[in-house]
Amino acid sequence: MEDPKGAMQNFAALPDLGAEGRFGFYEALDFTAARLPEGSSHVVVQSFMAHHQGMTIVALGNVVLAGSLRRDFHADPIIQSIEPLLQEHVPRDASIAPPRAREVRAGIEAQTTPDVLRHFDHPEEAAPTAHLISNGRYGVMLTPGGAGSAGGAIWR
Repeated sequence: MEDPKGAMQNFAALPDLGAEGRFGFYEALDFTAARLPEGSSHVVVQSFMAHHQGMTIVALGNVVLAGSLRRDFHADPIIQSIEPLLQEHVPRDASIAPPRAREVRAGIEAQTTPDVLRHFDHPEEAAPTAHLISNGRYGVMLTPGGAGSAGGAIWR
């Protein structure tokens, strides 16, 4: 909505960058030099997230309807109550869990080896993992298998 012509130019360039797949456009293009194979200008993140595909449709609708979808969404009292979670800011006093030893890369290899696509055939059988999001008063926990919980109490 800020630069429609620039957005259309970016959109038109995506297929030439290899960003188009069987189900539409892939999740992202990574231009981070430290993660690129030698001689590459970018890497395609070859995954599809249905909610991001849906967000694209809503964004297009929002442009056509002059921002009314965004205004109506943020006017809803339920959405206003969880607005800080939508911002995805890291809390100032959040403690950071150190990575497991097997997740830490060191040396020259870490700079030249591209990331590998993670695939969960049976997430319910893997070692438990979770993604935690909190604004300090309200927290959400999600697992790769789709389970989760939310509440006002913070897990400590």
